Amino acid sequence: MQTGKFTNSVTLGLVFVALSCVGDEMSEQTSTQELGQLSIAEGPGLEDPIQDVGAAWDEFMDEHAQNLQELNDEQRELLKRIALARVRDEGGDALNSIVESLPSEDQRIGLIDSLLADLVQNDPQLAFDGVLCLSQKFRRSYLRDVAWNWAKFDPQSALDHIYAVVLDIDQREELSDAVIRKWAAQSPKEILENLNELPTESQSHGKLEAFRFLSMQAPETAATMIGVIEDPRNRQTIARKVARNWLKRDVSEAMGWVQTSPELEAIRRQVLEVVLPDLAESDSNLAFNTALQHPIQESEVGLEVFVILKLAFTDTDQALVFLQNVRSGASKVAAYTAVGTKLGRDGELDRGLELASELPEPTRETYSASVVADWGFHNPSEVADRMDYLSTEDLKKRVALMAVIGSGLFDVQLSSEHLERLKGYLSDRQMKFVEEWYPEALESSEPK
Repeated sequence: MQTGKFTNSVTLGLVFVALSCVGDEMSEQTSTQELGQLSIAEGPGLEDPIQDVGAAWDEFMDEHAQNLQELNDEQRELLKRIALARVRDEGGDALNSIVESLPSEDQRIGLIDSLLADLVQNDPQLAFDGVLCLSQKFRRSYLRDVAWNWAKFDPQSALDHIYAVVLDIDQREELSDAVIRKWAAQSPKEILENLNELPTESQSHGKLEAFRFLSMQAPETAATMIGVIEDPRNRQTIARKVARNWLKRDVSEAMGWVQTSPELEAIRRQVLEVVLPDLAESDSNLAFNTALQHPIQESEVGLEVFVILKLAFTDTDQALVFLQNVRSGASKVAAYTAVGTKLGRDGELDRGLELASELPEPTRETYSASVVADWGFHNPSEVADRMDYLSTEDLKKRVALMAVIGSGLFDVQLSSEHLERLKGYLSDRQMKFVEEWYPEALESSEPK
């Protein structure tokens, strides 16, 4: 088991350990608790109950202190039983005393693992308090393990105790987050129905974690409760998860919720931006037609662009069919650019450039520049021989720059001839940019 190191200050650390090591009142309480059904008298070949734990510990250490690394199975079981009895009788702070009495790190870790395996099932609070008193190198990782296991069967008590005894804010947040995550994975609806029972500091995180798991386990249920998420950004994030998971189960119900739920009024478009591309995988016609039903607001592109973006990479032929019905303006340019750049990456640059003729004249140059720049970026070795394709010097400079950068990023080493030809198109400013940020792109594949 890996152990971590705390970063809290020395003063706070001392206060943390002193107060965490269970005060008189808490020690008295935990020392009277029974360890469930665990019988310390049981063990292989060991039938006698331990009458005097302190004497038993002293006797065992007197006899075996010099050969603790050579204990047989029966002796190790006896050591565990006596140690459990000490922790039960003396409280959590006894755990550190027991561990520090062992000579090797392997023995210490082995005994901690063995003791906590029993304690966390029968008295998790005692296990937690004991770990609080361990040395720093053991404390952090074991605290998280105990908290996580405690959360399996009593997360509310685990949370309450963490907030009661853990003083370090960062540590408390880390532990409470682990408990909430485990609780949410097991019973997300239970958290949502009992949010007010959580510590105030954990309620927001608990709500989001619960919705995250509920959206996967029962998205239709999460949809009915999403109104409790007040923050628009968080509601958008969860609504997207709910819709995408629900879509996998029932397209009709999921799309009906997304398009009509009043709780989604302010974020409907943002949800559709991720849902419609998912829908396009199973029903591209429904996805595209649904997109066209939603109006375009100022400074936006139509939702059909998001469908085209997905289909350009999954079904280019279908994307080409839909292009004819994309709404005019920025939406049309964006959709055509998505398909054109994909064609260029697939080695069909000519076909991609031909699409420019279907666009209004003022937008053709912008479209062509985007397509060939992307082509140059992803196919740097081809660019030098095809610069005549480009109609203007400005376009040639842009494509040459993207090709040189692409060769560096994708580790495509150009021949000296090709590299020098591309460098010849670069302006002084572009050359300086490449030298500063992509110097490896200026190395040819040929030895100097």
